[in-house]
Amino acid sequence: MSQCPGIIFKKASEAGGWTILTEEQRKELIDECVEAAITDYGNSVLYSSARNEQLIVRMKQMLERTVWALTNQLKAGDFVPEAYELRFFGGKIDRVDVCETEEQVYVKVMDYKTGSKAFDIVALYHGLQLQLMIYMDAAIEFQKKRHPEKEVVPAGVFYYRIQDPIVDKTKDKEEAEQAVLKQLKPDGIIPLKAEILNIWTGIQRENLWQSR
Repeated sequence: MSQCPGIIFKKASEAGGWTILTEEQRKELIDECVEAAITDYGNSVLYSSARNEQLIVRMKQMLERTVWALTNQLKAGDFVPEAYELRFFGGKIDRVDVCETEEQVYVKVMDYKTGSKAFDIVALYHGLQLQLMIYMDAAIEFQKKRHPEKEVVPAGVFYYRIQDPIVDKTKDKEEAEQAVLKQLKPDGIIPLKAEILNIWTGIQRENLWQSR
């Protein structure tokens, strides 16, 4: 299911921009993606019982929450998605976002994950969690080829965990949405550079790292 957000957003971008899609359009794309995933993996058996059909409903609900959260996060910042499922020798990057100025291109890498895996800065220090850094290196090289006239600057590496947090029903709608967005914020690090912090909004600022 971790592939679905990239597929959905890619199709939405091709349709003219996924941050302006209606809720109905987003749901249609989610339905298409889930159906395609079930077919591709030969999992039509999921439709064999009411319980399995409920699992499909649950998958769609989680993706709806994911698309909603990622859309709100992008609207809150200056970065825009430029590439989805970017393949390179040795792997595939789920999403690459950029923020361009006259002289720089700031690059952010996003990797979608299911389950409880989180970014661990201690593991990174000991060389045990280097996947995102490899992705960033590939994304930087990709942008250098696209923008040879500009300085390409790494601006953050993140995991986004696909989940559906429990909503406190005692809160009003706005408070509940803000609480969910807080739980669904990306987990990662950004360089501790003033110009990057100035353009960065709507994202977690804990665990900053000092760039050279």
